[in-house]
Amino acid sequence: MKKIISIIMAASLFMGAAFAKTVTFNIGDETVTFSDDGTGTQIPRDMLLIIEQNQAEIQQAITDYNNNPSNTRITASQITDVADEINDAWADFAASNGGSTTPVSDITDGLNGFSGALAKTIPNTQLQQQVYAEAWIGKLIPGCHFGLGINPGLATLDLTSLIQVADALDIDVSDVTSNLKDNKFIFPTLAFDARIGGIILPFDVGISFCKINTADFESITDFGPLAADFYTFGIDGRYALINGHGIFPKVSVGAGYTITKGSFQINDDTAKAFLDFKSQTMYLSAQASIKLLFVTPFVGARVFTSATSVDWGVKDIDWNGIYGSDNADLSTQAASVLLPKHFEGGASTKMFDSINPQLFGGVGIDLFVLSLTTGVSYDIKDDILGATVNLRISW
Repeated sequence: MKKIISIIMAASLFMGAAFAKTVTFNIGDETVTFSDDGTGTQIPRDMLLIIEQNQAEIQQAITDYNNNPSNTRITASQITDVADEINDAWADFAASNGGSTTPVSDITDGLNGFSGALAKTIPNTQLQQQVYAEAWIGKLIPGCHFGLGINPGLATLDLTSLIQVADALDIDVSDVTSNLKDNKFIFPTLAFDARIGGIILPFDVGISFCKINTADFESITDFGPLAADFYTFGIDGRYALINGHGIFPKVSVGAGYTITKGSFQINDDTAKAFLDFKSQTMYLSAQASIKLLFVTPFVGARVFTSATSVDWGVKDIDWNGIYGSDNADLSTQAASVLLPKHFEGGASTKMFDSINPQLFGGVGIDLFVLSLTTGVSYDIKDDILGATVNLRISW
């Protein structure tokens, strides 16, 4: 049965929704027709589009099930009765969800929307983990120019799309949302980085690493059924065009690569929704800085491009637990054939599909071997503002 009700969905599933739909199944010598315009057994369009998309698999499932002598035969009247159960369940859902009769679309749109938000936000947060105030830290030989940093901070994540998914699946996330403003969730981050000056040539190379798992912060805040686990790794190099001395600025150009991989989940007894993502970003940058006593202001610009892939799914859906009521028992065998227990989707962008310009700047403060760098960034194309605070040991 799992193969039968496994469904692949994407946003394009709902294209053409303005046209009437009819879907017909053969149950032995009888036929059953579902529609959304009154010409057959009425069924909500939201579910009808899924059934139409998987008509061949459902038909085969009914045939295979009825051909198995150990099974109680599914009849045409049972299949028709499912329509009444679905209609009642969808009416109950609409009554408790502001009139919405599209829970499956809500789930799909929510996960696709969150995928799109990740595709835009992740590259910006990646690039802010490797910011040094000085455009070039100097040569390793002669001298000793090395930096090792710990970067505590806060990250903002818009949970609007995930809350939409949770509502459609009747998953209670009130423990999390009750403390949110505009559905913005703020959680702590911790990144590590290191940078070393070049030998002979005026360049430096840096790496950074950040890992976040909400399970590590359960003693601080309650995430309820939500969970997130991801990591970021980055490497970059900069070459000094102008070395800079005294009141003269340092100017460098550079290039880098970052990768972020992780997952988000919403789980409870009625369903399990998950989203796995991977984002790779390449960028070119230019930076200028000037040291004034122990203060180093800096400005810069980047252009970056990203490749992001997101795979999402909903599994183990208990439709009866989510949308069932006294008048809508969705636990029948016929309903389990027609209603999906699993469906999946995803989205992806390719490298160079989009080129984003980003401005960044800030100030560094040196206190002997300690340095504190604060900075901001702005993605001009996607209108995304970022910020960073970095504390480092350097010499």
